[in-house]
Amino acid sequence: MFKFKSSLKALGAATLLGLSSVTLAAPADAQATLKSVLDSIRKDSNEMSAADQARLREFQQDKNAQEAKMTQARNALGAVEARGRALGAEFDAI
Repeated sequence: MFKFKSSLKALGAATLLGLSSVTLAAPADAQATLKSVLDSIRKDSNEMSAADQARLREFQQDKNAQEAKMTQARNALGAVEARGRALGAEFDAI
């Protein structure tokens, strides 16, 4: 993720540098180009946000599944320990 942010910053810097030279050369075209670049950045940002949300949902589902399995394991352990205590008491009574 860190590499991606770094490359995104580099892309933004290169874009701004390129836009500044375009703005000096052709102001009318620069406005259209700037709007196009801003729209592209917004679109990419929205796509990244959607991907981040999908990863978060997947993580939460995995966490919930692990918690459910842990609860089942603890319940099974409790039942086995109770059975062990009962058998121990039965053996001691003999």
